[in-house]
Amino acid sequence: MQIQQGGFNIDYATVRVGAAFLGQATISRVPSEEEQGKAFESGYLRSFPTEAQALGYARLWAEMWCDENREEWERYATETVCPYPWGARNA
Repeated sequence: MQIQQGGFNIDYATVRVGAAFLGQATISRVPSEEEQGKAFESGYLRSFPTEAQALGYARLWAEMWCDENREEWERYATETVCPYPWGARNA
């Protein structure tokens, strides 16, 4: 599924692992001429017994990530090296 929020594109989906569903999200900025193809991937998030719960959590997690990282992402858009020393942050 895909939504836009505050200049970000958020793609979120689930993966089934046994009886559980894991959410994951890919976040990118709405592209401009200066910014091409930069994205942040959450990796696998928490597991849930239903796909709807995992999708809801992945969407909420991504929206919160966008709110928390908006300023850093704006600087990132003009840099060639990603400033994030961390990979996916699982809540």
